[in-house]
Amino acid sequence: HVATALLAIAALLASRTFAFAAAFGAFYTGLALAGWITGSGLCLSLQPFDHPFHLVLGGLGLLAAAVSFPRTAKEPA
Repeated sequence: HVATALLAIAALLASRTFAFAAAFGAFYTGLALAGWITGSGLCLSLQPFDHPFHLVLGGLGLLAAAVSFPRTAKEPA
């Protein structure tokens, strides 16, 4: 969790919020799904109640990525 927070600060300072949010969301969503599919803690001492929490975090990360998606095309005037 500390490493994730440090990466978030670095991404914010480097103006890489989309990349961080997308990676964060994908990682935590994948962690939740892998835990549910395997039915185990994935050698990380995870408990069954951790999976819904990770799914919510992953969903919020993916939502943040969608909101901060870089707009490259110019909008019509």
